[in-house]
Amino acid sequence: MAKNYNIVIKGTGQLNGQVRINKTFEVDEEQAKLYRGNQKDIVILNAVAIHYPGVQVDPRKLSVNVIPAEKSNKTGKSKSVFSGNLLFLPFRIIWRLFKSIIRA
Repeated sequence: MAKNYNIVIKGTGQLNGQVRINKTFEVDEEQAKLYRGNQKDIVILNAVAIHYPGVQVDPRKLSVNVIPAEKSNKTGKSKSVFSGNLLFLPFRIIWRLFKSIIRA
């Protein structure tokens, strides 16, 4: 299973004034190696050219961070009142009822 990485590019460029560059995108492990390799300036220029067309940048003045992406375990389920310690179950039920009364 291949790892995914988040690439964060921050800095400024020039196009009829100053342009802020703040872009985060996800790539696989092979692409992430390119942002750390010998030809990283070319890869950074290409990434900026795709996301910010026409902006002139100096790749040495851009900040590039390669961060491992976290896998999310989102299942779409809402938190249940009944999860957790059973000792606090009556208090949780009362609290949920109290919150629903206040919202109404």
